[in-house]
Amino acid sequence: MAKLASTPYVAVMDDDLIPNDENFLGDVESILCEHPEIAAVGLFGVILQSETCYRHCAHIPNRRFQGDVNVSLLKGRFVAFRVESIMDFTPVTFDCEDIEASAHLGSLGTLVVPELLSNRTRDLPRQGGLEFRPDHYDRREVARRRFFKC
Repeated sequence: MAKLASTPYVAVMDDDLIPNDENFLGDVESILCEHPEIAAVGLFGVILQSETCYRHCAHIPNRRFQGDVNVSLLKGRFVAFRVESIMDFTPVTFDCEDIEASAHLGSLGTLVVPELLSNRTRDLPRQGGLEFRPDHYDRREVARRRFFKC
């Protein structure tokens, strides 16, 4: 659906996450507009490390930290990017499309968890999620190895 957007940017957000302030999306747009080297921004990311499984790599959460953090992949809870950057992208995985999309977007520029966005959302009550499946991390590791060479 993002390919059909009539705006230059699109954001994808889980339904159990909500911005804390009315300037959140405007700040996301400003980051992407002012930094063409950034392919996508998100609230949660992973810095992949060679020979370290996905679960044990450095996971960057949505909380206060110093400075922007460049990541290998952005988790799908919130990701924003330029519509033009996905026009030739069609995911083939069923439940790890954020890993696949990160590989694609990362080939176009930097993936960043910006300090400006940290601590600016809150979680709504959840009734479960993909991460509660017994094989969740195994599936993510398979996708990581498929789409990233490290």
